[in-house]
Amino acid sequence: GYLRQWQNQKICCLFNFSGSSTWLSGHALQEKGLPAGTALFDHWSGANFVIGLGDTYLVLPPYGFMILEAPANGL
Repeated sequence: GYLRQWQNQKICCLFNFSGSSTWLSGHALQEKGLPAGTALFDHWSGANFVIGLGDTYLVLPPYGFMILEAPANGL
């Protein structure tokens, strides 16, 4: 995936190009500058997520993707 930032808004796009589900740890997102507790909104599914600590995971289904936004007030 990749992270794009403009002023204080962040968009994180995640892709799974395999036929198996993929688990992405909260730690991996924190390494990209999204701290634990950051609220994320997936523009494709309409779901909301909060980045957890340590061993919490986002699951990307086979061939799935997420377009996650961290709102300015969620950082």
